[in-house]
Amino acid sequence: MTGTEPERDAKAKRPFKKRYLAALLLLLLAVPAVMIAIQVVRISTAVPGVVGDYPQKLRDLIQQQQPENPKGRDGFVIIAEAAQKLDAIQTPLQERIERTGHTEFNNDFKRIRLGPEYLHTPAVDPELYSEEDPLRERVEPFNQLIHAAAREAYRSYRASDIRSLLDTIGPSTPAVITVQDRVLIGTLLPELGPARELARWEAVCMAEDAAQDEWADYHIAAQRMLALADATARTPVLISGLVGYAIEDLLYQRLFADITSRQLPAQTLDAIGRMLQEHAGPTPIRLYFEGEKIIILDIIDRTHSDNGKGDGYFLPASMNALSATNAGPPPGPSIANAPGLIAPSKAETIATVERLYQRWLARAQTPPHQRSDEPLDVDPASWNPVLDIMVPAVSNTITSHDKLVCEHAAIRVAIAIERYRLANAALPASLDDLVPEFIRELPQDPFADDGRLRYRTDEQLSRGYTLYSVGTDAQDDGGQGGGVVWSDDADTVFIPWHDD
Repeated sequence: MTGTEPERDAKAKRPFKKRYLAALLLLLLAVPAVMIAIQVVRISTAVPGVVGDYPQKLRDLIQQQQPENPKGRDGFVIIAEAAQKLDAIQTPLQERIERTGHTEFNNDFKRIRLGPEYLHTPAVDPELYSEEDPLRERVEPFNQLIHAAAREAYRSYRASDIRSLLDTIGPSTPAVITVQDRVLIGTLLPELGPARELARWEAVCMAEDAAQDEWADYHIAAQRMLALADATARTPVLISGLVGYAIEDLLYQRLFADITSRQLPAQTLDAIGRMLQEHAGPTPIRLYFEGEKIIILDIIDRTHSDNGKGDGYFLPASMNALSATNAGPPPGPSIANAPGLIAPSKAETIATVERLYQRWLARAQTPPHQRSDEPLDVDPASWNPVLDIMVPAVSNTITSHDKLVCEHAAIRVAIAIERYRLANAALPASLDDLVPEFIRELPQDPFADDGRLRYRTDEQLSRGYTLYSVGTDAQDDGGQGGGVVWSDDADTVFIPWHDD
């Protein structure tokens, strides 16, 4: 044997120390691994904890927006009935078009849906085809076919009882969507598309009435469009509000076009001026934010577990259940929920929604020219796909609201100018000359620092003057902008109107 006894004892203990350190290291590594495994198992077996009755909260909000003394049938029921009658007119004509054998255009146009725009606009642009293309000579006959069908649909529409149905929609008409006890993001508003299509037909009727000097019918068509806009915009859901805004915008553009192209009679100007004065303008944007907040909170409820204290995990697997057709039970356990361990918790996401809601309100209530350029996007630290679904639409709604407020102001001023012209055989020297005889007070341009729409006379222009907004950049370029097609770096000209 070599070495002393203590040396031999030390050598014998070395392997034990190594094994002890290795075991300790494994234990240190195993503890967090086990904890992570427990967390993964816990989140994988978690299910959404639906604890808030958000469908009922949305129903309550909808009821708050109804007229104080509602009268008549529900506006959405009327729109649905009118849409069925319109479909009965258009479907046979649509089928006739599809039976004509003009299948050569199918590669470029899968299906041309018959609509009022084809009364004045070609369905197919011949410039899409070269002179050598044999299809080019087929374009004109095809366009004539579509035009003839649109003209027939127009005549049938005017002769039907659809318009008398729409006449029953008024300021006291309720407009209540059905909210079921299901995922609120799946709350469909099937009447929105038909409402917009009916408004487009009424806009065409206005153009035809103006061409025929049928000014009483012209005014009634304008009333129908405004009623359709009000009915859809009253619903506290962003998409419904945007459709209502679009219908109102279509009405104003029709009026701008007709004021530019012809002299409206004094009686018609007075009637439409009163109609727009009584109309408060676009529905307050706060309404849509409140509805959107309820919908987002409902989504959070259905995509997070709940520990009974208002907190829980985000469950990615539950996102697949957020469909318009889903009405079944919450999704079961899934390993796909594991990424939720690194996502913000339910309480954190709700807090983010509350902060966003306040930012939306603050942005909307601040005049456009005073707003900061701070985006409304979600803070990356608070990222959650639930919020990514909803937030982009909010910014679009604020912008659409601002533009429509400006258009509502501009059309009222334009009507007042035309009334002044007829009464005095001259144009006003300034907009101040309109107050108070022709307009109670001058409505404001939300984009201008001084709140004033711009007006100047010019004998070279078709109506002898131009009326415009400084636009979204708040810079006065002297009216050197496009028509009522908003640009980020140009004025928006209302009179003379052009849509290029």
